[in-house]
Amino acid sequence: MPESPPAQSDALLHRLDYIEAAANRLKMPLAFADQFYASRHWPHAALSLTVFGTLFCGARLLFSSAIKKHGGFRVAIASLLIKARGLLTLWLAPIPQVALAGAALTGLGFALVFPALGAEAVALAPPANRGAALSAYSVFLDLSLGLTGPLAGLIAGDFGYESVYLFAAVAACVAAVLSIVWARRQNRLGHFAALSEQLRGTPAPSRQQKTNSNQYRKNFSNWHEYRN
Repeated sequence: MPESPPAQSDALLHRLDYIEAAANRLKMPLAFADQFYASRHWPHAALSLTVFGTLFCGARLLFSSAIKKHGGFRVAIASLLIKARGLLTLWLAPIPQVALAGAALTGLGFALVFPALGAEAVALAPPANRGAALSAYSVFLDLSLGLTGPLAGLIAGDFGYESVYLFAAVAACVAAVLSIVWARRQNRLGHFAALSEQLRGTPAPSRQQKTNSNQYRKNFSNWHEYRN
């Protein structure tokens, strides 16, 4: 698929940053596991964090190649929906065992959101700005976590610790919808660009040009696996 013009790529990149910011709200509620378990008089709160971390690491090890095979947007959307299901399970959990299942689903879903959307962000940026795009994208991770902590604390104080999980589930659904919208928009931009080239009589992109974006996605995924 032909690369988007720089202005369109920059606009989509900024929206991917916002999607990532919404998605990373999912990580913060696990910091409230101790208080959540204590409010329900449940033992072994630390076990939920262990389950979350185990599924998180396992998904990174086993499914990271899915980004190269299916594309960043598809993987991100599936991951966000899994996260939302896990967080809703935590919110509604009547017993500790159900809460553990929710923590497992949350960890499984959270694992691939950052690399999946990051691969799309890097691929969509103009070639000269890919390094800056990766840096800007990564900054939104820290920014979203910094802003979400106090907000989640306010929600927990006013509505109870379980409400934090509902808030995070809503954020996951919003992020999934945004990902769907911008994935479709990117597909339309690619089709319009190809049609415009045909109408102008310009040569079709070479095989190498068509595979550039996929190669950038692959490189980002490999870098992310190495970093972790």
